[in-house]
Amino acid sequence: QPYHHFGRIAFKLIPPAVDVLTVVALICYAFAVLGVFLFGGLINDDPTDPNYEAVAKSSYGQADYKVNNFNDIGMGMVTLFELLVVNNWFMIADGFSAACGPWARAYFVAFWAFGVLVGLNLFLSTIIEAFTTEYEELEEADFRLPDFSAATALSNALYVDVKQSLQIPLDPTDPTYETLPSYRSSDGP
Repeated sequence: QPYHHFGRIAFKLIPPAVDVLTVVALICYAFAVLGVFLFGGLINDDPTDPNYEAVAKSSYGQADYKVNNFNDIGMGMVTLFELLVVNNWFMIADGFSAACGPWARAYFVAFWAFGVLVGLNLFLSTIIEAFTTEYEELEEADFRLPDFSAATALSNALYVDVKQSLQIPLDPTDPTYETLPSYRSSDGP
């Protein structure tokens, strides 16, 4: 039974998740294009490159993260996905700072702000909203009173039928109610 609810939630999540993931993909694409423009070709395996020694001495080079680069948009997207899940982003930023200077860290902080803080929080809030909505619907279903409209209608029909067939004034405000003492309670109306 609980897995049934997860299935319903997953099915309800598809449209909003596609929208949010599209926004996250667009953020990544925009930053990948910017990264290729700013950093394209700076990280490579050429020992004659002027940045080679500085990158090799950084934590980025020592961890052999050279495949995480912005030499093309595809590798830029892979690098940004790694940054999106906050996987050693400080090491990647360190390598590009070694190649370009400390201003390169501003790029990675900006991506962290837009990609992680905005993009992933939108995605997580969509998931949380879907779970909250599902459990609110479950609680409403559990506490919803059954429909007694048919029973109420039958009860009213019987009341009218008994009143008309016996000609008993059941309403204490009816003037004929006083003339039938046997139908009154001892307390009075």
